[in-house]
Amino acid sequence: MGFTIPWRCLVPLDAVETLFGDAGLEACCRESGAQIHVSAEDEAPQTLSDKIVTISGSVPQKQDACQRMLENLWRSQGIPPDDDGLFVVIVPSSVVGAIIGPKGVKIKEIMQTSGADINMGREAIIGMPDNPMVVSGTREQIIVATNMSMAVLQEFADRDRLREEDFRYIPGRTPAARPSFRAP
Repeated sequence: MGFTIPWRCLVPLDAVETLFGDAGLEACCRESGAQIHVSAEDEAPQTLSDKIVTISGSVPQKQDACQRMLENLWRSQGIPPDDDGLFVVIVPSSVVGAIIGPKGVKIKEIMQTSGADINMGREAIIGMPDNPMVVSGTREQIIVATNMSMAVLQEFADRDRLREEDFRYIPGRTPAARPSFRAP
């Protein structure tokens, strides 16, 4: 068995204070049981204006922390609780094909089951070996779609096809060539 993958997302710089200021980060960690890390200046490419938020823990802990983040994000952006919004998840470029699946079968399954819409970025984030995956829908739809997508990545980590360093920013690292994947 590999390791437990973290969930990573991008948070707009102007929303970080709203989400995590005034002991909000500590409260989210305490209440969810997850560990949350907001990238420092040297933990992301200079070209990236957003912060990378890494959520670690068990799947229920990561889901709870993500739900709390989305609630605060919706509130900070004035989005009513049941309205659609966007959430940007970061996915290692080397496994984008696994989330999409042959002929798009896997990503269609995730969208149909969750009710969310997913737009997988075709290009890596500048300066990173990761692609953005934009998930749009209600908060609940986003949580379900994110969980299902991360479950695909966890399967690859469990089979030693992903490494822990695939989930960390390392300056100068470029996207690996995308291998073709067979379903697990």
